[in-house]
Order: sequence, then C-alpha cells, then structure tokens
Amino acid sequence: MKTALSMVALMVLFAYGRESSSVAAEGQVTTSAKSATQVYVRTDPQGAEVRLAGESKGRSPQLISVKDGAITMTVEVELDGYGRQQRQVKIEGGRITRVEFKFDSGTQPPVKPGAAPEPQRHFVTLVVGKNRMTFQGKDSTWKELPGLIEKTPDRKHTVLNIARAPGDMTAQQWDEAMGRTLKLVERFGLEYLSQIGEHPLGYHAPETQAPPDQAGAPSFGPVVEQVLSDPEKGVARLLDLDTGRRAEIAEFGADDRQTHRSIREQKVDVMGAVERGLPGVLLFDCAVYENPDISWEKITPQEVVEHRALNQNEPKPIIPLATQDPAKLPLICLFETREGTKGVLQLLGLSDEKQGVKIRYKLIRREVAGPAAAGHHPQDGRGANQTRTQIGMLCNALDLYRLDVGSYPTTGQNLKALHERPADLPDSANWQGPYLKGPPPLDPWGRPYRYQSPGREGRGEFSVWSAGPNGVDATNDDIGHP
Repeated sequence: MKTALSMVALMVLFAYGRESSSVAAEGQVTTSAKSATQVYVRTDPQGAEVRLAGESKGRSPQLISVKDGAITMTVEVELDGYGRQQRQVKIEGGRITRVEFKFDSGTQPPVKPGAAPEPQRHFVTLVVGKNRMTFQGKDSTWKELPGLIEKTPDRKHTVLNIARAPGDMTAQQWDEAMGRTLKLVERFGLEYLSQIGEHPLGYHAPETQAPPDQAGAPSFGPVVEQVLSDPEKGVARLLDLDTGRRAEIAEFGADDRQTHRSIREQKVDVMGAVERGLPGVLLFDCAVYENPDISWEKITPQEVVEHRALNQNEPKPIIPLATQDPAKLPLICLFETREGTKGVLQLLGLSDEKQGVKIRYKLIRREVAGPAAAGHHPQDGRGANQTRTQIGMLCNALDLYRLDVGSYPTTGQNLKALHERPADLPDSANWQGPYLKGPPPLDPWGRPYRYQSPGREGRGEFSVWSAGPNGVDATNDDIGHP
C-alpha cells in the first residue's frame, strides 16, 4: 500500500491471521497492533451476540477494546437457533487477540411437526430530523417516545424502522439518534432496529408486510462491475454503492475521526486496498453478512431482503472483506448501506491494469410505493399492479442510464432520455441507449408517467410516479417511486 493508513479498519483488514500473526492455544491468533489491546471475535455464521466477561458487546464480527495488560477473560457467543459457546481466552497487552467460533448447523433445534407458524412481524416507523421527529406519522419527542413504544403490542415481533429526514442533520446528530433509538429497542424488547434510508417527516411505513400482489416481489437491479484503486499518496478513492458515484478523500487516515467524517459527508460506502499483492475492500457504515456458502447465482432477492443474520447485524463504522489465501477468491457478502439499500457484493481479485481491486455487486431493486404502502387502497387493483410493474421497469432503465452517463436525467430531459439521446448532454458519447425498447409507456389510464430529479420533497435522486385513476397529483391514489 502506498500510503500510511492509521485507521483500525486497515489494520484489521490485512493484519488478522497474516504475515505478523502467531497461532496460540485454542485457535487464538494474536497480531501486533502498536499499543492497542483489543479482541476480535468472529463467528460462522455471523450475527451472534458477543459477551466479554458477561457484558454484551454487540453482534459478531466485533472488535473490542479492553484495558491494557495480560489478562484472561471469558468470551461467550450466542446465536438464535444454534445455541451458545464460550471460551477462556488469554488476552495479551498491546496486541489484537483473535477468537473464532464455528456453530454446527446440526445443533439447530429441529422443527416439530405441527409447530405453530412464525408470528406475523409488525413494523413501526420513526423519522428523525434535526429539530423534529415523528413516530407512526405523528409528531413526537424523545421524552414521549419511550411511552409510545411501550404501548406497542407484541413488541417481541415488532421491528422499529428508523429513517433520516431530509435536511441539515449532521452525521454526529444522526449517530446520537441511532444510539438513543437502539437503547430503546433493547430496553423494550423489540425484534430489531432497521434503517430505511431517507424519508420526510410524517412518513409511515406499512405496519405489516404487504402481500406480494400489493408490494411486488423484490428483484435485483443490473450487475455492476467496478475497479477500486489502491490508495496512493494519501488520497483514497471511494464508491457509493447506492448511486455508483465516486469521491476522493485526501489525507486519508491521517486523522481517523476526520476521515470517517469525510466518508459520511460524501456518502460513500466502499474502498479497495492492496497489501502485499492481496486484494481487499473496506465497507463503511454498512451492515454486512459474509459467508462463503452464499451463491452469487442462486441467492434470490427475497432471501437477501429477509436474511435474518443480515437484518440482525448492526451497521459498523468499518468492516473488512479480505483473505490471506487467494484460492478462496472470490469472496462474497450481503450488505445494507447506511441509506438502507441491500445487495450482494463479490470481491473478485486484483485488476488487470494498474494496482486495484475488482468487485461486482447487484442491488435490490427499489420497491415501488403506492396506495397500499401509504395506508390507502387503490381504486383499480389491476391498474395499480400494472403501474408498479412499469415503474419498476423505468427505475431499472434509469439505473442503466446513470451507470453510462454518470447521473440521472434532469427533470427537463425527463423519461424521453431513456429512448432518445438528450441534445444537452455534456458528453453525448456516454449515452449508450436506448434503455427502453420503445418510447416511455403511458400509465394504465393513458397518461404519461411523471418524472422529477431530484426527487419530490427531497426524497432520493429522482421520482417516477403516476397520478393514478383520478389524474390528480398528490392525492391518495398516486403510485410511484419513492
């Protein structure tokens, strides 16, 4: 690597189990790490609760700082359906101690014939802004929120969706809000906390999972292949998985806090790094589930959306995806970005050109919101379903357009840009369309689909919608994304 990076993540990425490591008893691995004393706990499968000396430290994989000095501590892990394991571990001062646990799938409790079906999962929605918040669509405060959550029925099977309101909320304020909310989830025994991206104040997600004929089955967007260059001369080039946008961060790692602040401000998710000829990537502020048994070809969008371990894993500031054995490439993981986008990512290896890392990924296609998602009921069920299908197709075409051109069409260029090259493109050679087989379709009621970029009410980079059967915008029968 051509620049000295002090972030703990890079140390984790290339130090664990590699050139400076030594194997100790019980599979423990210790690695030189300047003066920090830390424990790295990893489980297979991931997502197990980690306890150190009886104190919960979150879910695996987990990097835990402990007081300096050689000590012996009890490391305990527990994963639903797999049971509990624990081990006495000798922790050496000034080093990283790695502890790994593998759960035997055969230890999962058998399903009893005639067992009761899994209870229906419920959802409640919290939208947090800089000076205001809403819970279940109504104004609330941090003081009132505990009482409202306490009144929620069947909390054990309730998920708290948290969204960030558009505006000037800082990364620190958002982190504080996430921390306070997570404590409430744990305090009142809700199933888990789920980030759902950015939504306006007053937004209210469905309280139960919508049937497939209302919400539409999730699907993958296009497969995107990228080369992530190795940081050079203190400059790192990072990628936003949600949009494909790249950003440069100078003096990367010179000050860890400033570096991570820049990452969040730029809203980027992943970077590549090459150490001693071995490729790796770092994911920032993502929830990640890594397992070599995941099949790129066979895993379905529905499995990604509903993956229990991914949904249980909390986002971490930095998560590495790397290996010391090139024979194990490609590596694969499921992820969820800070904006709530889920997908599958593969680390393929080194690039063929200058030093860099090859990856490919596919995102879960945006769900098309409509009357059912807003708590209303469509007047024409068949028309509403056809509208969702067409909008999903338009969203996919818009993603392909953005991958080629570098941005979505402007409001003025509108959806015609998917079929005809816009005359005002800065570089018309980038347009590789058409991205539709014909002109943009009309909605089932014979009217053109509306398009706006940036999106309506500041939601996302674009909006596509139909005014529904009545043809009037901003009424209960509108159907669109987002």
